[in-house]
Amino acid sequence: MYNLNKKTGCDILKLRDPRPINTVKSIIKKVFKGKENISDTKLFRKKLLKCQDLINKAHVHREIIFSNKDYFKNLLGVNKLEKDMSVQTVIYFRGVRPKKAKKSEYLDFHRENFYNDSSYIEKQINIHIPVKNYNLKNSLKYIKASHLIPDKKLTLMKLNSRQSGIKRFSTGHKLGITYHPKKITSGINFNKAKRLNISTNKAFVFSARLLHGGGVNLSNKTRFSLDFGILKTKDIKNDQKKAHFASYHKSKKHYIDLKNL
Repeated sequence: MYNLNKKTGCDILKLRDPRPINTVKSIIKKVFKGKENISDTKLFRKKLLKCQDLINKAHVHREIIFSNKDYFKNLLGVNKLEKDMSVQTVIYFRGVRPKKAKKSEYLDFHRENFYNDSSYIEKQINIHIPVKNYNLKNSLKYIKASHLIPDKKLTLMKLNSRQSGIKRFSTGHKLGITYHPKKITSGINFNKAKRLNISTNKAFVFSARLLHGGGVNLSNKTRFSLDFGILKTKDIKNDQKKAHFASYHKSKKHYIDLKNL
């Protein structure tokens, strides 16, 4: 976990520069035009994907990293971010509608190795950033210190595309919604889950093994946030998928060093 708190598995970063998040807010305003509680799921996800396309074109996660260089250097224990740090080639744009929507976009509780068998995923650090309408009624949930729970203690049930409502290579899939989700049926006390309580000028930094998800929206507004992962470049080696479906980089790799992002 590099220099992340080993007991809790998470940390809060205060963002030094508001401009990257303001860029995202401008994109939301441009695409949604103030009408964010869209009941039509197909149209809603189409607009989410348009926002995600523009956010990745603007390299927002690169801007977030460079404006907080000292924090990320210390987190990874490296001297040169451009060479020693690798970044996910997609920054996911999350939009979660109020519970009354027929279909939602929040992910159930999981850790990243549920959906990636590569060894590097165990070392991945997730960056989750509130953008708009983010509060204790709709925020991400997580279970403190759950990164320490061995995989073998968790019992999982795999759902199919019909049950999830997400088809492979669909708009929802490109937005990072799993088409074959895995549901935890035993091995964890979900009563210990807590809502993330941070404002839009901060980021939640946590181990990819920390159990997180279940962020059902109990407010009356659609909430928006960003997600991406980081790693030490040396920890990826040759263990990547040949092509990552959601990638915005010409290489189509899951990860690439910051210098070439």
